[in-house]
Amino acid sequence: MTRLHLAILLLAFTSCRRTDRAAAGGADGTPQSLGLPAHSPDIARRADSLLALRPEDEARRAIARGDLRFPADCGDACMPSGVPLDSAARSPDSLAVSSLDSLHVIEGTSDNVINADVARLNDVASDFTTRYNRVIWRERLRRRRTRPPA
Repeated sequence: MTRLHLAILLLAFTSCRRTDRAAAGGADGTPQSLGLPAHSPDIARRADSLLALRPEDEARRAIARGDLRFPADCGDACMPSGVPLDSAARSPDSLAVSSLDSLHVIEGTSDNVINADVARLNDVASDFTTRYNRVIWRERLRRRRTRPPA
């Protein structure tokens, strides 16, 4: 292992440890200040907004207006939860997601969980997108099956 690899590994380890300590808080339960916000009101409101929606109804409204894009939550990558992506991405009738333009990305979801609000939004968004995407997926399959051959 080169010195560069070792330095990168050490930096990654210390970054993870700082985030873990900040999320856990001090011995007395108060958050430790390492520049990370203890609370993110905008993120909390976004999670509350998603919880107030019925994903299946929202998906049906999107279908009615011709929008068959999948919402996606972001972790290590931005992916539409609950969607079995095709392996035939180059096929003209593929249902695979080919770019971020074909997604509605839920802002605020991240693999950088800096506080409880981000963790909550990640969970709420994953549940919302999974339920929403099941409806969109079924509609896309139905349309693919009923399309006349080229």
